Formats: sequence, C-alpha cells, structure tokens
Amino acid sequence: MMKNTSTILDLKSRLVLCQKLLQELRPLLMEGYSLNPGSQNSNSLEIENKTSFRDIVTKYDKEVEAWITLKLQKNFPGEGIIGEETCALTKELPKEIAQKHDLVWVLDPIDGTTNFSRSYPFFCTTWCLIQKTTNGHSPILALTYNPVSNECFWAIKGHGSWINGLRLRCTSIKNPKEALFVTGFASLNEKFAENDNTPQSINIFKEITASSLGVRRDGSAALDLAYVAAGRVDGYWEWGLSVWDIAAGVLLCEEAGGIVTHHDGSPIDIFSGEILSSNPQIHPWLLQKLR
Repeated sequence: MMKNTSTILDLKSRLVLCQKLLQELRPLLMEGYSLNPGSQNSNSLEIENKTSFRDIVTKYDKEVEAWITLKLQKNFPGEGIIGEETCALTKELPKEIAQKHDLVWVLDPIDGTTNFSRSYPFFCTTWCLIQKTTNGHSPILALTYNPVSNECFWAIKGHGSWINGLRLRCTSIKNPKEALFVTGFASLNEKFAENDNTPQSINIFKEITASSLGVRRDGSAALDLAYVAAGRVDGYWEWGLSVWDIAAGVLLCEEAGGIVTHHDGSPIDIFSGEILSSNPQIHPWLLQKLR
C-alpha cells in the first residue's frame, strides 16, 4: 500500500522514466523481428534450448535483459532485480532474491520468445516493481509493452490501468456464451510428469471452448493478462508460470476492476505459478470450471 504523496509521485516519476526507456529499447526489440521470417536465416537469432526444445532463448532475450538491468541499476541503485534469463543462468530462486529487498524489479525481457522467434506478433517486454509487505511482495508499478503495436499497458497501484493515455476497464460480461477467453498450457507429451497439468488443462480448454465464444492460446501470459485488463478478452487462467510472467499483469487486471486469484479462489501469490483473472461477473463460473 502506498502511504504518502511522495511515494505516489515517486512511482509516477518512475513510470515516466520507464516509458522513455521502453521507447529507447524498441529498436533492439524490433531488430530480431522480421515481416517475413522465412526469408531470413533463423541462426541470426542465435536460438538455444533451455530446459527442452520448446523452451528456447534467443540472443535478444539476453541482450534486452542486460540492457534493462543496466538502466535500472543506474537509475535505482540498491533495488533488487529478478530477470528470467539471469535466474536461468544463476539458478537463484526468484522468491529468495525478493526476500533480500524491500523493492524489487521483476523482468521478462521477451515474454513469448517462441512467437518472437517466428515473428508471430504476440510478444512483449514486461516490467514490474514489487514491494515487500507483511504478506510477501505486492506489485505497485507495472508496464507491459508490445513493440510491434507500440502499445504500452501500465498501472500504478491505486491509480488505475492505462494504455497510451486511455483508462482500461475489464468487461462486465456475465453470460459465458458471450465471453471470449485465453489460456496457455504445455504442448502435449507422450508421457506426462507427475506435476504436469497439461491433461487437465486440455480437458478444461475443451469444456470452456464448448460453452463460450472460444478460448485462445496465444503464447504470452503477460499480454494475455493485459488483454483481460483492456477488455479484449474476458478471462485468463494458466498453471506453471513464473513471477516474471504474471507480476505486471496482476496489477494491470486489478487496477482495471478485474479479479485475480488462484484456481481455488484463494488470494493470488505472484510466486505460486498459478493464476485466474477475469471480470468479477464471470469469475465464479470460471472458478467452478477450474476446481
């Protein structure tokens, strides 16, 4: 919770700086993006596998995170930074990093790397400032930026969610037959791990698809959540996420009038990896489907 005017003004000044940095960053983000990826050699992205052939990283993920980290360290010295690629390299747990700081920046340099690598225009860079509270860490400043559309979704705790100067509001649709949803889940494997929710996710996907306008699977959790905040979709759920996937989106949705919980309806923990976000009217229906 923000306690005084100086804190609010500080967050507003941080927002202005971050928006400026995003515009400076856009050429690097777009450098690896091609209107016709089939015409260029994918080796130019220097694609590597991380945990599997479906979990990839490009040179731009690394370069973008290094660029953001340098800028944040220069402007906000002493504050923690949790970055996807750095954590993958050091094996340090995000929650352990967060415990060391009152203020922590959570970064995903490119959320939707597979999309980015194929020039499928649904990816973003997402930044979130989280603050230590008595119950853990809470998002207080969020930015999710799509460089292709040049759309910057942002929110300050207690001051709403916005896009390019326009206030965002979740939808008020109640009837599932009028609702459009989005989700994500791992690709189907021959043998599922014990903690793999893919079979359950596919069954839920089929059931909700049959009861609604449809369910999209676009490949960027951060943008999915921004779309809930913007009223472009009515709800989103997923398992197996990381804090950098959802931290900014949690604040965007809440400040746009949405509800964000775990799949059982309990309060969201940004480090849990599980999320359900929707407008308040349709949230109970989604909870029933996910339980």
